[in-house]
Amino acid sequence: MSARIPSDSARTGRAAAALVALAVALPAQTGGVPHVAVDTEFADAVRSNVQSQDPELRSEAALVLALCGAPTDAGSIRDAATTLRDADDRARGLLAVAVLAAPGAEATLGAVFDDADPRDALRHVAAFALGLLPEDHLAPALDRYFATLRGANHTRERDTVASVLIAATLQPRRDRRVVLETALTDPSHRDPRVPATALRALAALPDGLAVVDWAALLDSDAEALVDAALCTIAEQRPSLGSDVQQQILRLAIRGRLPSTRAAALDALVALRSPRALQLAGLARKTAAAELFAAGVAVALQLGGGSLRDDVGAQLAGLDRDDARLLPALARWRGALPACLSGRLRAWLGDRSAPVRLRIRAADLLLRDAPELAVPRLRELVASLDDPQLLADALRTLGRAEPAVDDLPRLLACSEAADLPRLPCRIEALSRVGAPLAGSMLLAALRDARLSDAERAAALRAWRRGHLPQPDPLAMLAAPVAVRALLAQ
Repeated sequence: MSARIPSDSARTGRAAAALVALAVALPAQTGGVPHVAVDTEFADAVRSNVQSQDPELRSEAALVLALCGAPTDAGSIRDAATTLRDADDRARGLLAVAVLAAPGAEATLGAVFDDADPRDALRHVAAFALGLLPEDHLAPALDRYFATLRGANHTRERDTVASVLIAATLQPRRDRRVVLETALTDPSHRDPRVPATALRALAALPDGLAVVDWAALLDSDAEALVDAALCTIAEQRPSLGSDVQQQILRLAIRGRLPSTRAAALDALVALRSPRALQLAGLARKTAAAELFAAGVAVALQLGGGSLRDDVGAQLAGLDRDDARLLPALARWRGALPACLSGRLRAWLGDRSAPVRLRIRAADLLLRDAPELAVPRLRELVASLDDPQLLADALRTLGRAEPAVDDLPRLLACSEAADLPRLPCRIEALSRVGAPLAGSMLLAALRDARLSDAERAAALRAWRRGHLPQPDPLAMLAAPVAVRALLAQ
């Protein structure tokens, strides 16, 4: 049976959860973290570890079981959130309660939230988990909290508020709109990353940006807030007055940071500004990687064939270790000039070149030289030990060979020496939605050679590949406990 790697177009936004082999239908969801359809055999194998004496294995199994969306397991998942003592294990249990979103989840999470001190890491995790609950779950603990927040010490409450806002980028709720608008405009927030996160959460709501004062945001002294506003404008393309467009133009020319000038340039393109192409030429002369890449993207989008050839020659002339090269290639779209195609072939064939560069070179060469790109990709897939790089290589290979017949052989971990690579491969396969991820996890849970810690690592890899990740700009505001929970 062929192992099929879904294309990017088959992965729908943050809900890009994969099916494991022999998937069965789940009850219809009304929002919340997407659940993954699994067969009974898989669910039973995970379930057998929820009662483990090892707390790490127990909490990881609870979180995977929650992702499988089995409401009959709500009790054992709730126990993991309330009885485990280690902070990391209990945090995973709280997240599992939110992911399953069974009836009563709001009461379990609300009790933890109410009992914890505002500076307690567990309170921040509980706030994040409450924020993940779908709209059909009331969250009175959060309602009471935000009703009394005005006038409170915002420095003391910063991490709690940020945790809820980050969750709101994943789980848009119309009943939180006033909370988000208040967080965006309240001058009491000393950390500009908090209103920046509120803006990103508002962007996820239908008409959530209708009342945003773009001029005030772009006039802020805080780069984090300005950059978030510019990125949101580039993505959402709101209707803006000429005065705001002039602000964006000034930021593209004189923004204090290269990241601000790059974001402003992207916003100008989205607004169809006639100045964008001229500014792109200046951006391509800078040493700042992000701004240089933005200039390349604008030149390719707005320029003609001769400009494409010029940009291709410029990239072909860069050293493979130049910090500007990979960000620029990541934004390349369309046909390759011959000079750039030749350099990409050389980089792809150079085993000493950076792996990310080789993967991107293979991706760009798939149309013109599949006979060269595919074998190199297969070599990379068989050798990589980093889950993100392996996922990128698998996704690129999937564009050339949607059905990879020998994927189980390429990624086999049947020998004892291969077992340390198992979590990486399960996570990467989960990220790209390959059914083989579930099969490998099932085999791992049944493998008598694996210790409890190794089983926990395999479960963690599967759920890391399936849990949606918050907006990257919002994660800049993440408290330590929330960042650690999502990075574990």
